[in-house]
Amino acid sequence: MPLNLIKKYPQLLDISSLSERDRITSLKGIFKRDIEDNNNFCFRSKIIRPIAKEGQASMETLFHHLTTRRLKDEKGKKLKERCFDIHRSQRLHWIKFHVEEKKQDKVNSQAGDARQSPPAPDGRLQCCCPCRPRRWCCCA
Repeated sequence: MPLNLIKKYPQLLDISSLSERDRITSLKGIFKRDIEDNNNFCFRSKIIRPIAKEGQASMETLFHHLTTRRLKDEKGKKLKERCFDIHRSQRLHWIKFHVEEKKQDKVNSQAGDARQSPPAPDGRLQCCCPCRPRRWCCCA
């Protein structure tokens, strides 16, 4: 569990063998170090502040969002409830690395109002995310 605190990008956190309690403790330690207790948590000089949900602390909401994913029904429609996602959780410590833009090559990120790149030749929009490789989609 303490070994996860020394993991660096692109290593994955070792949480698959931990009990649920130990896993949450380990993930919250990473989250607290990289995000919650980070007074300089900025992206291109813009302070990142999580939005609070009614009845929940904003940091708790953000932690829940970063370590879980929305469930889908049998038709593929996303439901409101979320469940633990080991793949998202194993990459929790990557957030700080990408927000600080330590890797300059092959990272395409957009700050501000621009959410998408210019259209591809076939009209599809290109979505950019610093945690994923570039991909084409039809999200317009």
